[in-house]
Formats: sequence, structure tokens, C-alpha cells
Amino acid sequence: MSSKLIPGVQQFRVPDFQKPRVKACLSCREKKRKCNKESPVCSYCRRRNTNCSYSQAGHSKTASLAETKPENTPPKSSCSQSSIVPKAFWPSKQNTDNGPDTFKNITPSMRYGPVYTNIFSSSLFQNGASGSEDLKVLKSYVPDRKKADTLLDRYTSSIHPIVPVFDLREFYPLYETFWDNESVANIEFYIVLFTVFYAASVSEYEEMSIDEHFSLVADELGLQMKYYVGATEIALAMHEFPTQVALVDLQSTFILHYVLRSDCRTDDCGSTGFLVRLAQSIELHRDPWKYHQFTDNRKIQLRRLLWWHIYYLDCTTALSTKISPIIVEGEYDTLYPNEYTKTASGEYRLDRYIAFANRRFSWAELCNRILRLSSRLAAPADQELYSIQKGIDNLAIQCNASVQRISEANTNMAHDSFVLFSTSIIPTLADRCHILVYLAFQMSSPKEISSVADIQVSSIDPDFEESQVRLLQEFLQYGSMPKNKKFLWEIRKYQPIQSILTLLRSLVADVVGFQDHFDSYDSLKALESSLKAEVISNAVENLSYLANHTTPLCRQRWNLVKDLKATTWQQLFTPKTPEIFDDNKAVTGSTCSNSSDESFPLTEESWVEMLSELGKVHRKIDENISIKIWDNDAGHYIL
Repeated sequence: MSSKLIPGVQQFRVPDFQKPRVKACLSCREKKRKCNKESPVCSYCRRRNTNCSYSQAGHSKTASLAETKPENTPPKSSCSQSSIVPKAFWPSKQNTDNGPDTFKNITPSMRYGPVYTNIFSSSLFQNGASGSEDLKVLKSYVPDRKKADTLLDRYTSSIHPIVPVFDLREFYPLYETFWDNESVANIEFYIVLFTVFYAASVSEYEEMSIDEHFSLVADELGLQMKYYVGATEIALAMHEFPTQVALVDLQSTFILHYVLRSDCRTDDCGSTGFLVRLAQSIELHRDPWKYHQFTDNRKIQLRRLLWWHIYYLDCTTALSTKISPIIVEGEYDTLYPNEYTKTASGEYRLDRYIAFANRRFSWAELCNRILRLSSRLAAPADQELYSIQKGIDNLAIQCNASVQRISEANTNMAHDSFVLFSTSIIPTLADRCHILVYLAFQMSSPKEISSVADIQVSSIDPDFEESQVRLLQEFLQYGSMPKNKKFLWEIRKYQPIQSILTLLRSLVADVVGFQDHFDSYDSLKALESSLKAEVISNAVENLSYLANHTTPLCRQRWNLVKDLKATTWQQLFTPKTPEIFDDNKAVTGSTCSNSSDESFPLTEESWVEMLSELGKVHRKIDENISIKIWDNDAGHYIL
């Protein structure tokens, strides 16, 4: 039966199309690889200095297209060594006639927008023509030796210990030779160099942000960051990223994303997802030794490090945006990087940076499982929750062992600050997982209504509360300023607002649980000296610098935390003069202070009034805890 006789079928018919002519060069067609079809020599053959020829039909078609190309088609450069870069990097149209000097009219200072690289299309340029690989142009972006050494030293001490994705042992000799002989530098060297400068400038900016004279240098430091991220983007464009993907491109792009990613600032989950896909496209998710059968230990280590750092970025992005991670358990087999390196004497020595990184990778794997389980529509089975809890217990054991190994291996005084910093973070990882499980699956008892005040309280799991206390205690250690100011760029990535609110709510619940007002004085005194109250007070006082240099919404939430803490302390721990009457005269406050050894209970009226005010605090906390709020500045929901 003809399809014309069947109603509704005709619209789904696919019209016949003429088979397209093959335009790839003969070499690329034979090897079955992607060809950019440039004439007379494609980019692949040009880079490898091999013969490039086209079939007569394909070449004539290419030639005819070249004769009728539109005005905005980028011109070919006589010194071009790579294919056309993405349109996002084309300079303005008025510069399209410069030929090989295309980038001479472009500088990183032309970059505008936020200091953040969107992997889809850089904000460097909006329109224009192509740019070709031009090492002389990239060399012109390099600062003087003194400034470069300062930035490299900062990167080495501040950034690399946290994200050791570059092989600095290979980079250092090239860097030293470069100043005497710039011909040793290729485009990959410049990509690493500018990435290092950018990340170091971010570290400098964050460190100076807590200085009292920050306002005097803020604009200059901001322009410095923008300049180096622009230089890195130009180098990446010359290397044809993301059209073509090399390991150094992903290393650089990861650093550009990671150094600014935080819970309160733009993390662009779309770009992070694209970064994951690019990593999978070059099969970083498959182990370089077991699957790819690499034998070079350096390449094996670099690929493993990069994959797991991208995995960690995917997990932290999912946590801050409350969405499932992209990477799925069971779809990768890349092993953790080796923590021990072989010295020239044949001995094996612990690499503290990688030992620290591996524990964070373990945490990310467990968080991935928790987030995926909590995102399912069906409730998790008991066996699944048991498996998660067992994983948390194993993580705690691994963390304790890592802290001991890192501390014992510290024989270099230069590493003291990193050792203290890392050994304060590692113990929090298991607690963070425990907190995440508790919040994700609402493991709390039914709420009870106070008979005195309108407060709905529920008893909190002691283990959950203990995890929150330990988390804030350790945060106070590694978040101590100015001792750890060189790691401030990393410390800002986590905001302990939820933990403070949780413990504040627990404190209010403790007061509501008191039997009656007659025992309130002794109970309040004990509560004031408790570890929970001490940690809350110290956290609000010593960590509030995190409210600076962030989004307006994050500042607003910090102000809320400060106000709620102040109100709670005023109601609970501000001395109140007991009303004791003798011959119709009230005892004065000073007289009461002299009788402070006695335990005067609050009057029933004062007790009810206090509970009423605490009820308002409790309701305010309930309104602002464990909720998703859309942040226009961050561009996503925050928790």
C-alpha cells in the first residue's frame, strides 16, 4: 500500500538526499581520522609535516567554496600551524586583514566579563576572524622574570599542594631555560605557564581580601586575574581547544574552573559537565595501565590525577547545586594515583600532596553514591543504607591512617603549613558524609510540641550532632586566619552556615527540653559552658570573614546567622536580675551580683517569655535550613 494512502505517514518520510562528496584529504580518509579539510594542506598533515592531497572531486569542491566564501570567513595565515580556532576567540572584524599578525592587535587585557572561563565559549571575544599559533605573541604576554618567579612560587606553595595536576618537576627545567632561550617553549608550555600565573593571581587576590588595605589593591589584582585568564584562553584557542582535546588542555581548563568554584559563587555546572565529557572522550575514565597499557609511570600518574580531580569537581558541583553527579559508579576503572614515589636512591617516599588528594577522592566517591541514592524517587533499601554507613566507617579509618602518615612524613619545615592544613581537613571528610546521609534521608525522630511555647522540636541523633561539632572544630583549625591565608582560596569553597544553624537549633531544643523553670538556672549555666555553645560562638566570631568577598545572598545568610546567634545568647546567657522582695523593696542588680554564688531560678513569667523568643528563633532557623534558594549572582540554587 502506498504511504500516500495511509494518513499521517507521509509527514514522517525522509526525503532522498544526494550522497555528499567526501572532502577529507586522502591521508585522513585512509587512517579514518577527522580532517578539517583545509586546502592545500589540512591541519593534521601540517603539524606532522606529511604529504596532503585531495581527490579531484573533493578538492575542486573545496576550491569552489573558497572562491565564494563569505566576508566573515577567517583568512588563512601564511605562518599558521594549527586549524581555525573557535569563533568565540575571533578578533573584531576590522582586524581580519592582518594575516599572520592577527593576534598582535589582541591582548588579554581586552577580556571582559567575570574572571571565569566558560568552556562552551570564552567571553574573550564575540566575533571576528581566526587566530593561528603564534609563539611570539604568547611570549609578549609573559611578565618580567621577577613577577613571574613570584607567581610561580605562590602557585607552588598555595595551589599545587591542593590540586597537583601539573608535573612541576618537568616544568621547572623548561621554565629556567626559557628565560635564556625562549625557543624551548612550545604552545603547551605557554598553556601551563599562563594557567599557573592565573591560579597564583587568584590565590593572591583571596589572600589580600582579608587585609585592611585590600581596597587599595583590589582593582589592580582583579585586572591581573583577568589578564592571565585571558592569556590562557588565547593559548588554549591557538591549541584548538575544545575542538581538539589534549591532556594539557584539560589540565589547564580544570584549574581555571576549580580555583574559583565554591558553594556561593558561579560554578557553571554546564561547563563542569562538558569538562567531564571531554575527559571521557579521551578515555581518562579508563585506567592508563590496566586498560590503555601505558608503561610510562609519569603519564599514568598524570592521567589518574586529572581524572580524579575532575571527578572531585563533578561531585562538589553536584553538592552545591543539589543535582546528581554526571559520573556514574561502575562506568570507570581508573585507579587512584600512587601515593609513594621512588627516589633516586631507590627508596619509596610518601607524596603528601597525593596522599591528601586521594582521601578527598575517596570522599567524593562516597558522596557520589549518597547523592545518587538520595536522588532516586524510590526510598533506599536498608541494605543500601547499611552499605553507605559501612563506607563511612571505612573512610574514617582511611582518613585516620592518612593523617598519621602525612604527619610522620613531615621532615621538611617548608611543608609545615600544608601538613597542619591538610591534617585538619582530612578528619572532617567522614563527618561530612555522615551529615549528608542524615540530611538526605531525614533520619530524625517525630517532632514534639512544647507545652509552654509554640516550638516544634525533634530529638537529634547524638552522632549527627557530634559530627557537626567536630566539623566546626576542625574548620576553626584550618580556617584560622591569618595562619592559613595562603589557602584561603580553597577554604572559601565551603560555607559552614548549615552546621552553625543546625547546632543553634539543637541548642534551642535543649532549652525547651528542660523540665521546668526552677531548674533552668543551673541548666543554662551548664549549657553555656558546653562544647556545643563554645563551638557556635567561636565559629560565628572567627569564621565570619567568609561573608566578605562573596555573593550578596551569601552575605545575607551570614548576617542571619549572626543575628540568630546574638538573639539566642541574649535570651539564654545574659544575666537576669532575680526578683527577690524584702519589705516591698526589690534587690538591686549590684546586690544580686554579690550573691552570684546562689542559683536563682527564673520566674515563671520570665521563663515563658524567654521560650516565646526562642520559638521565634527556632522558626526562623527552620525557614532557612536545608532549603534551596535561587541565587541570581551565582546562577544556581544554593543550600
